[in-house]
Amino acid sequence: MEKLLIIDDSIPFLKDISLLLQKKYKVTAAINGREGIEQIKKGNFTAILLDIKMPDMTGLDVLNALNAQKIKYPPIIIVSDSGEIETVVNSIRLGAYDYIQKDFNIEILSQKIRNALERNDLNNKVDYLNQVISTQQNSFVFRSEQMNKINELIDKYSKIDCDILLKGESGVGKDLIAYEIFRRSNIKNKIFIPIPLSSINEQLLESELFGYEKGAFTGADKTVIGKFQTADNGTIYLPEISSISEAIQLKLLQFFQYKTINKVGSSGDEQKLNLRIISATNENLEEKVKHSKMRSDFYYRIGTIVIDIPPLRERKEDIEPLSKYFIAKHSERLLNRNLDLENQTIKFLESQNWFGNVRELENFLIKTIVQVNENSNIISLSDVSSNSNTYKKLNFTYYDSFNYDDAKRNFKIRYFNELLESTSNNLTKAAEKAGISRAGLDKVLKEIGLK
Repeated sequence: MEKLLIIDDSIPFLKDISLLLQKKYKVTAAINGREGIEQIKKGNFTAILLDIKMPDMTGLDVLNALNAQKIKYPPIIIVSDSGEIETVVNSIRLGAYDYIQKDFNIEILSQKIRNALERNDLNNKVDYLNQVISTQQNSFVFRSEQMNKINELIDKYSKIDCDILLKGESGVGKDLIAYEIFRRSNIKNKIFIPIPLSSINEQLLESELFGYEKGAFTGADKTVIGKFQTADNGTIYLPEISSISEAIQLKLLQFFQYKTINKVGSSGDEQKLNLRIISATNENLEEKVKHSKMRSDFYYRIGTIVIDIPPLRERKEDIEPLSKYFIAKHSERLLNRNLDLENQTIKFLESQNWFGNVRELENFLIKTIVQVNENSNIISLSDVSSNSNTYKKLNFTYYDSFNYDDAKRNFKIRYFNELLESTSNNLTKAAEKAGISRAGLDKVLKEIGLK
């Protein structure tokens, strides 16, 4: 049962409102501002009703105290004897979610509470997703001049209210750069949500993205917030935008243009969202438009501002700092000890072409780490050479080997790297796209060292 806190100095009002609401909610009462603050500190409430006029502390004083003490609180509905616009504006400015006059209709109050609970649920999702995504992201590591220019573009565009298209090969780091734009942004940086559109069933697309009202369709037993609304005041990231069908392009075109949504089954006005859209592709979109595989209006809408990310083989200066970063990150996690790279090992890594780019380099190093002798803290040339015999690097000149089996294995590495990126590492979806069973996919990934 949802928990409500009511802060009001009027005992009769507390009794009346508690009686009205106790069938639907677990109600806690506080008779003054200080007691209310203490309850907020120790109670996991989902919404608060706060009287604006109290003798010891006004509602505005309570909001100020919560903000000053950095106390996290759920959506607050201000309750006022009068609808003074200045009081309302000040309370909203301080962080209140909504307000209602004390001579309210119970249905209006119930609706405002339901809206507040929805907002609280949304805030909890935002906090959780931010925590999950931030722990999954690598650091932005580079040394090359090419990536320094990319870094400057990230700084520039993160401060501008604009949508962005990232272009580059599979594994090149588009996901990280999208997150870096979000992280550095002074605007629209409340939450970062990746949305792999190709993994969403087309029949469920609208309800997944825009949300739906209770009763909108069979099984819709409650109102659900869509992914776009969850990202309000934040950034949505659409990896491999080129993989979506023309029907989905058409559905998204108006949203991209106006950033408005209307839940499935809603009869109300459209809701305006404030968010940034970052799209990414590993394909030549101009060619897709030319061959009628992408709508031209959709392409021009997403391709206004473009960042081209060069492949790792064209910026080999980045291999050493990236390798040292991955070794430090994964050796501590996997072995609970710190490993280092000898100079010959670094030269070996720099001699490879890494057609799977940064992702392939990281996977290769993870596999190397777990095979290092437990008595050694140095990754030697023999460690990576031994690993490469099973991993089959793409730059065969290092091994002086161009036989058919090597070439076939390398094709699999490139193919499955790109397949996994196109589905955002959704293995079930990848198996479907490849036309093989999930067990078959698992088997081949283990064979080529990607799992």
